[in-house]
Amino acid sequence: MSGAAAKTLDDDLVSSLVQAILEETKPAETSRSLDLAALAKGLAAELSAPLAGIVSGVECWVQGIQACRYSDFTDPLSPSMFVLARPGQDRGLILFGLGAQTLDWWVTCSLCGEPVAGAAQRRDFTAIEIRIGRIALEHGLAGMVRTLSSFGIELSLRDVRPAGSAKDLPPLGEDPLGYAVRIGLSSKSDEQFISVFATDDLVRSWAGAIETHQQAAESPAQAKSNELMIPAGIETHLASVSVEIAAVLTAEPIELDQLLSWTPGVVVTLRATTETPVRLTSKDVPLFSGRLGKIDGRLCVQVGSAIDEGDGDIDEQLHPI
Repeated sequence: MSGAAAKTLDDDLVSSLVQAILEETKPAETSRSLDLAALAKGLAAELSAPLAGIVSGVECWVQGIQACRYSDFTDPLSPSMFVLARPGQDRGLILFGLGAQTLDWWVTCSLCGEPVAGAAQRRDFTAIEIRIGRIALEHGLAGMVRTLSSFGIELSLRDVRPAGSAKDLPPLGEDPLGYAVRIGLSSKSDEQFISVFATDDLVRSWAGAIETHQQAAESPAQAKSNELMIPAGIETHLASVSVEIAAVLTAEPIELDQLLSWTPGVVVTLRATTETPVRLTSKDVPLFSGRLGKIDGRLCVQVGSAIDEGDGDIDEQLHPI
């Protein structure tokens, strides 16, 4: 064997050894990555609407998933701001990061300005930048809670800390393994994104729950079931849903010919007094009775007792049509 061939063989052996060592120092990127991919896709979907409400044109999508260590994610050579969260009873942590270039874009667009192309790397962030940047990161954390809930995983948080840079993050006694997910914020560019890091122990626990949830959804018995399956933690998701509330003081029966005779300025007499109870409803579903009042010149309703569906007293006093 020639000297050149021997050197090539040695190089190949060294390369294989280095690769094997690297593989031992990061989590496996097999089935767990696939489970995390479903979670990442759900998170991107959850983020699109709230962030687009702040910066028009935001369209979240998954740019990539990578196994890494905590220190790699918080690389001090790339200025970023962070929000770190620790789950309630579980080990591990979740970290959301927003890089300097993305923060420039996010702050400028949220204030209706025009981003400058190729913004230079940054010094420490200003207080207003940190406050506006935290809006995006906290939406990301809330989106994570909602996404996990959709897979039947309840995530409670015991510690949430914002940080203006990597040096402001609490020190860790170890450098945990985990997965980094990059969520793009614009389909027109790869330069604006939110990064998410979750430790391997958390991802492992989520993977099992996601697999169980997906198997239950795909099973023939489940498909034939007439029962409504409500995932655990759905209350957390529903708590942020907006509903319309109507305050009804009175309803009067009116003849059609009388209605057609109305003209601007006509006074319509109602069978209501200051003592008449108000009914609070949502989509015609009675919720509470109340009392009409006035504070600082504005009409208001004081919420009273809950209305039982079998209680017809309130409806009778409101003279429904």
